[in-house]
Amino acid sequence: MTDTDKILIPVWAIKLVGAKGYVDRFLFHASECKTYKAAYLKTEEEYYFFFGVNRYSSYKSFASARRQYRLRQIRNKLKRAEQLRTNKKK
Repeated sequence: MTDTDKILIPVWAIKLVGAKGYVDRFLFHASECKTYKAAYLKTEEEYYFFFGVNRYSSYKSFASARRQYRLRQIRNKLKRAEQLRTNKKK
């Protein structure tokens, strides 16, 4: 492999592969776009540019996945809080 064969991919683009990275990038665009759908389309465009496929088939699919991601975050936070309470009682 020569130097001209190497492709430099920004760290934020690599993070798009994970749920947290994708949602973080979506939120970055959401601060600049008028609608969440526009932010999703921008994020999906970037994902396609770097990986050659779409991550989600539609905005509806993404919204559902994002909702599940947020619920998982809340459940984990509650679980950690319960563990801390349990450890303090001992």
